[in-house]
Amino acid sequence: MGSSLRASLDALKQSSTILNSTVDEASELVLALEDYLTKTCGVGMDLHVSAGNMADLDPGAANPELEVFLGYGRIGGKYRITIATRPQNGGDLDEAPWTDYNRTLKLATVRYLPELVERLAMLMNVLAARTKESTESVIAEIRKQIPKGGKK
Repeated sequence: MGSSLRASLDALKQSSTILNSTVDEASELVLALEDYLTKTCGVGMDLHVSAGNMADLDPGAANPELEVFLGYGRIGGKYRITIATRPQNGGDLDEAPWTDYNRTLKLATVRYLPELVERLAMLMNVLAARTKESTESVIAEIRKQIPKGGKK
């Protein structure tokens, strides 16, 4: 029993070291991505991608029936990478920063970051094209109506 227990303790130490290192790297990535999206790109929209259900992502979770989403949205006045949950039968999303969740859920959802970024890019491109087109026509129309020299 003693050697088996010792082997289990050694394996536990090795596994936890790997997991902690991995979640630290993922956390650095998420924070860098948040900074890039907000400061460099100025992305200001909410978006969520499905990450599955809690039972599959975190088998030990207290609420295995919840749907889980990886998202980008405003939390406390700042845009953040988020994890959101809601009952499978619908309802409001319960959302918090990705950094606030447990290691298991963080590691289970980080693989959805590429999908989230791709969808954000697609939506921003569509929004930019629509806004540019509609704004240009409005500006042109108003300029036609403004008298030269500011007087009519």
